[in-house]
Amino acid sequence: DVSDLSSVVNKIKSSGAQIVFGGISLNTAVLLAKTMNEYQCDVQLCGSGTGFSDPSFLASVGPEIANHIMSTTAFNPMYGTREGEPTALYEKYLETHDSMPEETINGFCGMATILEAIEAAGSSDRDAIADALYNMDLDDTSYPLWFTMFDGINFNTEGDELGRYNQNAEVGATAGQILMQVIDGKWQLVWPTERATADIVANF
Repeated sequence: DVSDLSSVVNKIKSSGAQIVFGGISLNTAVLLAKTMNEYQCDVQLCGSGTGFSDPSFLASVGPEIANHIMSTTAFNPMYGTREGEPTALYEKYLETHDSMPEETINGFCGMATILEAIEAAGSSDRDAIADALYNMDLDDTSYPLWFTMFDGINFNTEGDELGRYNQNAEVGATAGQILMQVIDGKWQLVWPTERATADIVANF
């Protein structure tokens, strides 16, 4: 975290940039938004989850300063695009937590994937679980994907053009992310458009 972003904001303002994109901590995200407002820097601000998607970000900066700020984030049932068991589990979670942040969603996906592999292996044997992960092929209705936008889970066992192995090859067109924007004081889903709750407002 930093305590002064005035020089950074002045550079942004004079750069001719149309949009600033980055992933920073909550305190830094709040400071950046407030400093950009103070210096009348109207460059579009878009976060990569992290501090911007923290549930307390909007309350910390206020709806007027936050208006039209965007952020990518993992799926959350509060955005209204899933129903049934995921929503019920989300509401149960809120009985003991203030919110379900992105880190919780990612953790749920990872641990539920391991559980699926253990159940498929029918054993706690390391090699059997590894084989189950190697052969895993889940679609987007599967338990581990209740709170994500992935198309499925199917690990890349052949490698890709960059030589990477064991990556999920079924992240889909959204890469497991959605785009949110503060509109009229509330976070709204603006992309993918087929699930959008509001039209995106672009300042460029």
